[in-house]
Amino acid sequence: MATFRYLAANKNGSMIKGLMEGESIPDVISQIKSSGSVPIEVMIYEPVTVSLDFWRKWQPVRTKDVRMFIVQLTTLLKAGIPLLMSLDIIISQIGNQRFAAIVRDMKSDVARGKKLSDACKRYPNVFSPVFGAIVQAGEESGTLERLLDRYASYLDQKSKLKRDIQTMMVYPVFLAVLSIGVIAFLTQVVLPNFNDLLRISGTELPSSTRLLMGLSAMFEKYYHVFWGGIVLIIYGLVRMRR
Repeated sequence: MATFRYLAANKNGSMIKGLMEGESIPDVISQIKSSGSVPIEVMIYEPVTVSLDFWRKWQPVRTKDVRMFIVQLTTLLKAGIPLLMSLDIIISQIGNQRFAAIVRDMKSDVARGKKLSDACKRYPNVFSPVFGAIVQAGEESGTLERLLDRYASYLDQKSKLKRDIQTMMVYPVFLAVLSIGVIAFLTQVVLPNFNDLLRISGTELPSSTRLLMGLSAMFEKYYHVFWGGIVLIIYGLVRMRR
């Protein structure tokens, strides 16, 4: 049984369309005629599906993808599995399609007689120059597994340090944003309501109050510069956190 899309005219001359199951197009035509309608068009129904394969081919290669590749390659080589077979095993386990295609190209280069270090250097945006140099040194000295193991440990420490720095930056960034918000609230909402009252009273104001009043007047006049500065500060904080 298959599903067909049809267009037909009923007894009143109105056009009707819909889906119907049948063995073939003639079978569906017979069913439409038996219901008293005149079939106009019948075709097999093919549901539209959105494929994500195109987008997956362009997904970014993350640091943890590269780290996992290095860890897996180190483990397989230490177990005595040849390089080409190790790359085959890793390719079958990579979820990132773009990274899998890169490793597949590297495996093809190695199969044609190139060194793994040369294959890595073809993708400087994925593998750092340090990694390429380490692989080259390991190939020349015959200690590739040992150097890869040390580099994997280095990446683990680097990842942990990055997480620690990001955690430490959360509180300063929060305080900075909160401080900017409080200053904006005071200068834009609170102080303008007291300016006229304070001027009329003739009271000598503390220098800090006069400074805030001056800032309030300046922000009110140049508010676009103020909010532009806020956006730049937030952008700078986000970049620094990264």
